Amino acid sequence: MSSIERKFTRYRDAFDALGEDHYSQMFGQNFQGFRVLCIVPNERRRDGFLRTAAQTDLQPLIWVTTKDVIGSRGNLDLACWHTSLDEPPHALAE
Repeated sequence: MSSIERKFTRYRDAFDALGEDHYSQMFGQNFQGFRVLCIVPNERRRDGFLRTAAQTDLQPLIWVTTKDVIGSRGNLDLACWHTSLDEPPHALAE
């Protein structure tokens, strides 16, 4: 496994173990789930992350965008987060 696949597998394990319950207790908030946000250098890397997320059964937990999109606009809530290669991007508030 690549280092990204190993990390994604750990995220899947946390999700499967209801990791959000742990954080709900820790922070005194009611978390309903979580997303893994990945900011990568370019579209080629974005597409690779999305393929790896699909292969490790982590869609739509993994959300990916490029640093140019985030950096040029400075807004994390833009509809720029991809969860798959064939769907339009999402905003974090969705």
